[in-house]
Amino acid sequence: MKKFFEHEPLIFSTGGGTPGLPHDTIPNFGRSIDQGSDVIRTNVSLTRDGRIVCYSDEVFSIDTIRKSGIGSFGIRELRDICRRAMTVGSGAGEKGELFPELEESLRAFPEQRFNLFFLEKSAGLMEEAAGVIERAGAEGRVLASARSGFNIAKIISALPDAAIAMSTAGMIGVYALFRSGLLYFKKQFAADALIIPVRMGTSYIANDALIHEVRGKGIRVYVMNVDTPAEARAFRAAGADGFITNDIESIRSAMA
Repeated sequence: MKKFFEHEPLIFSTGGGTPGLPHDTIPNFGRSIDQGSDVIRTNVSLTRDGRIVCYSDEVFSIDTIRKSGIGSFGIRELRDICRRAMTVGSGAGEKGELFPELEESLRAFPEQRFNLFFLEKSAGLMEEAAGVIERAGAEGRVLASARSGFNIAKIISALPDAAIAMSTAGMIGVYALFRSGLLYFKKQFAADALIIPVRMGTSYIANDALIHEVRGKGIRVYVMNVDTPAEARAFRAAGADGFITNDIESIRSAMA
């Protein structure tokens, strides 16, 4: 068993782990941990000036950043763009800088586990990130996720002891196998975990049967965007290993 799973994660938090605190900053990470977050989930990218940074989905939705990509800007430019785009009181990082660097985040919370999502397909990003994780001594407390299987392969090669989630493409492939009835015949997976949304388009992905079948193959299943106690109880009953939420208090109370 990889070290990441020695104490089973239950709650993965995004942003500040509280509605109204949606952005990734060092203080918000700390607040999430204080509330009982088992794992901090954050996006990770490489800036134009070579900094590996953490950021929330809300930051990436800003048009200027989304159209050009994180790598088109230096870290100060990114922070300036966000300050201009976000209003005071939006959880935009009035306390703590947006785009905290990955190494700073890992070192600030040396006992905390992180789920790092790599959006861009990039060998350079994965090389730099692997180096940061190694320097911080964090290989055993990282679950790596990515949109592309290319990035996942790079992490497997560079950090064999890190936990790995299926890529977005891999997740779609698992769902296709499940729908076709062929998932039963798939004996092995390179990944340790599957992270799934509640729905994808009109398809209800996080259904009991899929969760049960994937877990039966030794793969942990975590469900994204679970923000109500009713959802948490239902998915827990279905066998899900954990939830990704921006409302830790509600999900923790449901688990109690």
